[in-house]
Amino acid sequence: MYLVTGVNKKQFITDSLSITENSKIVVFKQSKKIIGAIYYLKFNSQKNGIGIALDNGTSLDLYLNSNNIDPITCSNNSINKDFLEYQLQDKSITSEQKTNSRNALLSRYPKSILNLFLATENKIAEKVPALLEEKISYSNSFFTFIDRTDKRILFLPNCTKLSFKYFTVLPIMADNYIDNIDYLLKGLDYKSKNYGVFSNYFISNLAFFETNQLEKVYNHLYKNYIDKNPCNIFSIADYSNYTK
Repeated sequence: MYLVTGVNKKQFITDSLSITENSKIVVFKQSKKIIGAIYYLKFNSQKNGIGIALDNGTSLDLYLNSNNIDPITCSNNSINKDFLEYQLQDKSITSEQKTNSRNALLSRYPKSILNLFLATENKIAEKVPALLEEKISYSNSFFTFIDRTDKRILFLPNCTKLSFKYFTVLPIMADNYIDNIDYLLKGLDYKSKNYGVFSNYFISNLAFFETNQLEKVYNHLYKNYIDKNPCNIFSIADYSNYTK
């Protein structure tokens, strides 16, 4: 059982167990309160797993009669029954059909982590306007579909892909990038974990676009949002590295 983060889909194992018998009931159980997230299940021999939507207090039964995770089914939890069916759709369906499937689930489960995940998928798949004036308007309203302080953003497997799309709506230039940083961080509670999540993403993304001469952007980010952060949201090692 694992979480997925980043563009490289890095897998962080949260729990594991061994299955030694052909007929066995196994249980993943967490008695403490959790932050809702999309978790993944797979066999150790598999590269990728199948996603399950876990909200706080969720209880679900999964059934599998295979040594491959893909045919897994859910009998008692409608959210994950639908989510599993969504993931196993025919790969040949059109992007429009895929979006229609997401929209059906969005209306069905408005408060679940699944809603946040699929709304993010919709935003990633959304077509960016062609004209510059329209792109500016689109960029300025890009994150209105989510609450920037939502703790669950930290665990979204598509969070980095969403951020990358946002920063590439407009040409990668210093002034555009500074406006994007201010839009996301200005007014965001510095105690929020997302403050650090977004800031760390900016650092890695600036390194990725280092050939675009964005030193001015880094200085703006460091001076206004990292160096004067009163809550020490960055680790000592990260802060030292950013300062260097």
